Amino acid sequence: MAYLGSSTRAPLRDITSDDKTFRLFRFRPWALDLWGTSGFRLAIVFIIVFGTSVGVIGFSIWEQTRTTISAVEKSAITSDALVLSARYGEAGLLGASKAVQRLSMPTSPHHGLYLLVDREGDIVAGNLSHWPSGVTDPKTWYRRTIDRDGRKVDGIFQAYDLPEGFRLLVGRDTDRGRQILKMLQTDFLSVLSEVLCLAVIGAVMMRTILSRALSDLNDVAGAISRGDLSARIRRTRGGRDLDRIAGTINEILDRTTSLLDGVRNVTSAVSHDLRTPITRVRMRLEEASKMAADRPDLLDALSTASAELDRITSIFAALLRIAEIESGSRRSAFRRFDLAPHLASIVELYQTYAEETGLTLTLTNRQSLPMFGDPDMVQQALVNLLDNALKFSPPHGRIDVQAASDGEFVAISVADQGPGISESDRPRVGERFFRAETARTTPGSGLGLSLVVSVCQLHGGVFLLADNAPGLIATIRLHHGHHHAGQNVKPPPDRALANSE
Repeated sequence: MAYLGSSTRAPLRDITSDDKTFRLFRFRPWALDLWGTSGFRLAIVFIIVFGTSVGVIGFSIWEQTRTTISAVEKSAITSDALVLSARYGEAGLLGASKAVQRLSMPTSPHHGLYLLVDREGDIVAGNLSHWPSGVTDPKTWYRRTIDRDGRKVDGIFQAYDLPEGFRLLVGRDTDRGRQILKMLQTDFLSVLSEVLCLAVIGAVMMRTILSRALSDLNDVAGAISRGDLSARIRRTRGGRDLDRIAGTINEILDRTTSLLDGVRNVTSAVSHDLRTPITRVRMRLEEASKMAADRPDLLDALSTASAELDRITSIFAALLRIAEIESGSRRSAFRRFDLAPHLASIVELYQTYAEETGLTLTLTNRQSLPMFGDPDMVQQALVNLLDNALKFSPPHGRIDVQAASDGEFVAISVADQGPGISESDRPRVGERFFRAETARTTPGSGLGLSLVVSVCQLHGGVFLLADNAPGLIATIRLHHGHHHAGQNVKPPPDRALANSE
């Protein structure tokens, strides 16, 4: 059997060339499917950008507050040092020590750290128990943990040299500033969590709006790919960007529908108009055949001409059927039916011919195959597959027909042991009148499997090809379509089509 087309990976299950069995579809984690949506990814990006922006702003506020507190502390230390130095210059050691003692009192509002020592390092006045180690340079700021009134405090200090070898240490307790920063950090984290919650809510709303818009567009695109050109994108008439895009797409569809209707009308008119003259010519050929009964050579020529006219008539009929399928008009014949008895009848009919030609034709199906579709078109597709299988099978070859249902799709495969097709011919998918090299010496028009492809598309399915080593496995997978009449079924995301013989 020489099928023309390409084989891509089936979205739900494939036909393997080794065991010729159905492989059920692979389940994917729902998180991967969710991540695959543009709306979800956009929502995640929105949350990340929004959260990062709030984090940068909060860190900037925290850093500015820390810098301000540090500057205020250093300014207060410098101011106290200037006052005490001036006091030492005015009233000497006694006046400076009294000023230090006054500032060091627990009731003092300055909350400063002070220490006045003599040249031997003995304490003269202050609220510190000892001179901090390492504090030697009068031009440097130091941060130390020191004992104040019996408790450890963290402070920032600067040392000053006084006349006669006295030394002054002025500092500030940094605990209050650290508490302020900790409170700010706590408040910021609280605000950040609330902002992230709001960002998540906003992202979900944004994703919902985008998903609805894209879902509507995807539904319309899917309907159009199945031949239903009457589908249109809904508009809210709010003047938004999506509404303007929907309007533009609807106008394109209107124009395309008008052009396709014109082409179909011309094709149908030509086909119908040619039927009458072809029929007349054939009748005249039959009359001429009766008159030429005593002329065998002329009778053979007339018979050949009649056969060619029959072939032309069958081509026009096939083109009309394909045009009807692609236009979606065949959906009016959709109904619920069981494909199993129809398949059994077709195989039984062809088994008689197969036995006469020395072929073995078997059917494997032990279940009901309920469907919602056009039974005549489905039977025509099955007949075309079996015709090709019988035509290209070698003597004493075997043809296996398998049928199965996975709950959403009906899959029927026809496996033969014919010459198969080459890889170079498979990309030419869906081309009418195209025939591979292995099929050019056999009768045919190149439209048989084009009709099979159209029937699969009409029923939201796919046509698959796989190697049978030797031969091919041709599979049609049709959607059950178990929903209300008039609704369109959604085909799988990937399509593998085959062309005619």
